[in-house]
Amino acid sequence: MNTVDAFCDKLMHAPKGISKVLHNPPSIKVIKSLEANAKILDVGCSGFRQRHISILNGRADIQHFGIDHPNSAIGNIPDGFTFQSCDIEKETFPFENDFFDMVVACHVIEHVRDPLKLFSECIRVCKPNGWISLEAPSEKSLWLPGFPFCREGFFSLSFFDDPTHFGRPWSSQSLYRLAKSFGLVEIHSSNDFNILALIFSPILLPLFFILKFGRLFQYTAWKACGWNARLITKKPNYVSNENEFKYILPKTF
Repeated sequence: MNTVDAFCDKLMHAPKGISKVLHNPPSIKVIKSLEANAKILDVGCSGFRQRHISILNGRADIQHFGIDHPNSAIGNIPDGFTFQSCDIEKETFPFENDFFDMVVACHVIEHVRDPLKLFSECIRVCKPNGWISLEAPSEKSLWLPGFPFCREGFFSLSFFDDPTHFGRPWSSQSLYRLAKSFGLVEIHSSNDFNILALIFSPILLPLFFILKFGRLFQYTAWKACGWNARLITKKPNYVSNENEFKYILPKTF
């Protein structure tokens, strides 16, 4: 990892002090609050990102589990990490009901044809009173052009930069309604937007383009427009495996 990537890694995944002004996602706050030896499921675990984030934030005690598609190139599985291959389009998650303290599906839901099935499975394997965290490209990802350089880095500006994206982007409203329709509680949905990134983007984006700093260019653009939609919500403590979707009609038309 080069110096720029290491800087971005600490900024995005281990906010401290002044860096919390730029990035302090609710999912990291939840990770820090989990009980000792809690269990986290990383849905789409290539790269073992949730394990890395937990360690960066002083939670090496957390037990990590992960699933990914059988065709994914999953290698160098860390010691103590429990990995299971799973085609989430066709199969249920290979874990029992009410098993995890937290279930994370970061940039997964935009890749599946049946997002309700995916979310239902996240709820099923989550413990009552456990947390579910989702992140996906928002409708703002339709505003931007394709990433203009560093193609080998697989960075994204447009929703269409990733050929495996399916269907539609997600808004913070659609994520809220998704959680509400499954009867979840303590629902917090938002766009990952930062006013400082917006103010300084006319200076930073040309600079990072000239210097070919792809990750910083992507980070600034995403923050400046609220590119990511994110959800953190809790499974009610009185619900076990009751994870049926019930569409809620608007109060007025």
